[in-house]
Parts: sequence; C-alpha cells; structure tokens
Amino acid sequence: MVLEHPARVEPFYAVLESPSFSLMGILLRIASGTRLSIPITSNTLIYYHPHPEDIKFHLYLVPSDALLTKAIDDEEDRFHGVRLQTSPPMEPLNFGSSYIVSNSANLKVMPKELKLSYRSPGEIQHFSKFYAGQMKEPIQLEITEKRHGTLVWDTEVKPVDLQLVAASAPPPFSGLLWQRQPLNPPPAR
Repeated sequence: MVLEHPARVEPFYAVLESPSFSLMGILLRIASGTRLSIPITSNTLIYYHPHPEDIKFHLYLVPSDALLTKAIDDEEDRFHGVRLQTSPPMEPLNFGSSYIVSNSANLKVMPKELKLSYRSPGEIQHFSKFYAGQMKEPIQLEITEKRHGTLVWDTEVKPVDLQLVAASAPPPFSGLLWQRQPLNPPPAR
C-alpha cells in the first residue's frame, strides 16, 4: 500500500490531483474476494506488432478503467505495439467469468481462455497472443462467454487496417540515429 500526498488539505477534506490509484480497482478487489458474478463494463484492447516475417497480435479483456488502459498502452508501447481501434463488448461482462478467444483463420491463440479480473495497473495484465503470418486475408475475432457459449464481442481486422496503422505510427527507436555531441564545440577559425 502506498499513501498519496495530497495537493492541499482543507478543514474537512483533502484534494488529490492526478492520483495514481483507481477507485474501480478497490471495488473490484473487494468483489473478487466475495466470488460474486458482477456485471461490469469492459474493454477489449488489440495491439498489432509488425514483424517482417510474421504479424503478432495481443488481445486484452480488461475492466473499463482509464489507468489500467494507460498502463497497458505504456507496456505495449515499450515493445512497439500499436493499438487498433475496436469497439467494447456488446454487453457488460461478468467479473470473474471466463471467456474464450477464437478466430476465423484457425490461428493458434495462446491462451484461448481469458478471465475478466482486475490486476493493478503496475502488474502485468493477462492477454492472448496469436500470429497471423503475412495476413493476406481479414481475420474475424470473437470472444464468447465460456459457461453459456454466448457471443459477447467480435471484430474484423483487415490487412488495410494494419497498413493504415503502420503508416501513422512513429518509427521504432534506432540507436544509430543518436550521436553524442560535444558539450563545448571547438571555436571556429
């Protein structure tokens, strides 16, 4: 547990500016201890990792929490992952339930099962990973609820979507571009 330093303290309350904790996280931690099936608004996040020989995707199923999404964005950015624009699940999902990830192209998904749970933004989040080769055809992705087999989310990723994302993404860092400059340049003659 970490104590936050307040920006200012008033007689009856304290003000936190840009807190690094999430009230949603506290509520979900309490819910996970009770084993209740609680409907919760969720997000599906897909990250595209371009490679010359094989395109890789990471798929996350997480509670709708801006701090959690930012932590995942930052982690994926470290490995040059670019988030694709997708819609959230059609209905609120049940916290603590398991969901199956499948695709139309018979790609190997590892793991196929994701559980909707809350991990703090500082922890590594669970995700499914799959490779799509050179991806010449669109891929249909689906998430179904494990117990009842109901479809809760689907999307289609087209090769043209990846080309647009790749064109707008900044190039990965290259150590060759940076050169050390002298602190005091020699005087001109």
